[in-house]
Parts: sequence; structure tokens; C-alpha cells
Amino acid sequence: MKSVIAVVAGLAVFGAALFAMETVTGPVMDFTTRGQGLWLAWEAVGMIASGYTAARLAPRARSGHAITVGAIQALMTAGAMIVMRHDASTPLWFWLAGIALMAPAAWLGGTIGARTRQTT
Repeated sequence: MKSVIAVVAGLAVFGAALFAMETVTGPVMDFTTRGQGLWLAWEAVGMIASGYTAARLAPRARSGHAITVGAIQALMTAGAMIVMRHDASTPLWFWLAGIALMAPAAWLGGTIGARTRQTT
């Protein structure tokens, strides 16, 4: 049960990060390459925080829980890409970059979280 809580909490942190970014950017996202790059950077920060959260809450295999969060989010992003890809203002590279950065960013956060938990 603690493993499920760790993964769900990690996903909730990522959701909160996306919600915060949407609140800051308003109803219309900057669809320039610069704006999309900033959005991807924010997603990476959010996924690092998500991996960190999962690792801190996981009973064992902390990095594994973080990577699970990243994998689930990558699958959800792929699903969103399939559903929303018809929007011509969002290029394919944006979706693929978002999918590709999920697991490594979650792993980084999980590694930080696991190390932090060992020292406390």
C-alpha cells in the first residue's frame, strides 16, 4: 500500500506542477519554440519533484518508484498526444520531447530523494 501511495503522490505533485504552470501562463500558452522549451523545462522540474516525492515516500526501491511515476506519466503524455495531436499549433517534437524526458527526470528526482532519505 505504501508503494501505491508513493506513486500516486508523485503523480499528484506533477499534476500540481502542471496546474501551477497553466495558472501562470493563463488560458493561452506561448506556442513559440521558446515558449514550448520553457514548458518542457517546467515539466522536467515537475517530474524531478515527482520522483523526489515518490522516493521519499517509498518503503524500498526508491528510485524504482520514481521511475514508475515517470513511466506512467510518459504513457499518459503519449495518450494525450494521440488525442490532442490534431492541434496544429503543437508540433510532434514537443510531444516526443515531453515523453522522452519523463523517466530520466523522475529518476534524477528519485536519486536525490533516496540520498536525502538515507542521510536523515
